[in-house]
Parts: sequence; C-alpha cells; structure tokens
Amino acid sequence: MKKYSRKCTECGEIIFYDYKSSWIRAKRNNSLCMSCSHSGKNHANYGKSLSKEICEKISKSNKGRIISKEQRENVRKANVKRFKNPKERKKISDINKGRTAWNKGLTKETSEIVRKYSEKKMGKKRKNSTIEKMRKSGRIAAIKRIEKQIGQLYPAYNLRAISIIEQKAKELGIDDLQHAENGGEFHIKELGYWVDGYSPSKNIVIEYMEKWHKNQKEKDERRKKEIIKELGCKFIEIKE
Repeated sequence: MKKYSRKCTECGEIIFYDYKSSWIRAKRNNSLCMSCSHSGKNHANYGKSLSKEICEKISKSNKGRIISKEQRENVRKANVKRFKNPKERKKISDINKGRTAWNKGLTKETSEIVRKYSEKKMGKKRKNSTIEKMRKSGRIAAIKRIEKQIGQLYPAYNLRAISIIEQKAKELGIDDLQHAENGGEFHIKELGYWVDGYSPSKNIVIEYMEKWHKNQKEKDERRKKEIIKELGCKFIEIKE
C-alpha cells in the first residue's frame, strides 16, 4: 500500500509514492504530476513542441538539482543496504510468492537448448568471421565520418621509425618503400588500416612495433592476419 502522497502544484491531483525518499525529493523539487509534466509533449520531436510556459515550469522544478558523485554513491550504498535488510528481502519474497520459475519442469537437455538459444540471442557467441566484419565496417565508417568532417585523414606516425624501416628496406633491396614521409602511409581501404611501410613491387609490409604493443598482442596478431589475407603480402615486424 502506498503511504505517501502530495498534491501536484499545477492541477492539484493527488500523487502517491511507495517510498519516503521519493516523496521527500518530489516535495523538495516541487515536481509536477505525469499529466502536467507531459502536457503538450510531442514524443517524435520532444522539446520543440513544448510551450514556453511548460518549459519554464519544468525548468523551475529542476532548478538547483545538482547530483554529485558522492551523492550518487550514497544512494547506491543506501540501495545495497536496503536490499540486504531481511525485512526488504521478505517483502520481495512475498511479492514473488506463487510465481512459477521460468525453468521449472525443464529437463537437463531442454535447459541446455534454452541456454544455447539465449546465448545466440544475446550475441554472446558469434562466429569469428561475423565479428571481423563488424570491426572492419566500424573502422571504415569511422574513417569516412572523420574525413567528411575534417577532410583527408593522415594518421600519426613515429619519427624515429622512418629511418629504421628505411634501413630494413635497403637490406631487402626495396627501392619503392612508401611510408609517412614518402607518399604517405599506405592505406588499405578495404580494411581501414594504414601500414608503416609498404613496397608495391615486392608486396612487402614493414611494421615498427613500439614497446607498448606488448599490451595488445592479440589485437596486433589479428590485424596482421587480416592484412596478409587481404594483400597476400609478406609481413615484417621490427620490434623496438
């Protein structure tokens, strides 16, 4: 049973509250009832259709409502404490009394089918090829969006790496190495990747791996495989 109530300051309608904290907050903020707060609202174009009078009322009711991180943390702790309270737990138990559990009567085999179906629906298990396509399309879309906003996109590069990859290219007999300071880093548009150095004639990719790359070995290995698959190239890594 709802114990707390107050009148809407706009229309005088009685508003009921389950918890004292909600009732106190509504009184402090002078909140309107659902009918008044949504009056004139066009959900398809919310904000533009509200009258100036309604906007002023909502603004007035929200004035001074600044919630700090500390206050949010206090609310979270209060909720945790409340649900650990035996009385609150009993209340929840009473509410759920008589309800049948969704998995009651299911055999072990049926439960396994339900679990697999649930995982499939929630996207917990996807084929590697599907994940790869999603990542690739996401990168390409992000590059296009940035280029549309600011123009041609040029990735940042390591100045020290230029001389190192040039030296490696010289050792391999490469005389057409494309890099950041010689034609710009080669852009694999189909994948949304740029590579440090690339030789079109020999189809060789040279990548300079800084020390921080050790923190993303899995990601780098996946990227390497994608590039080799796309270009059919030789991939050389130079570690710092």
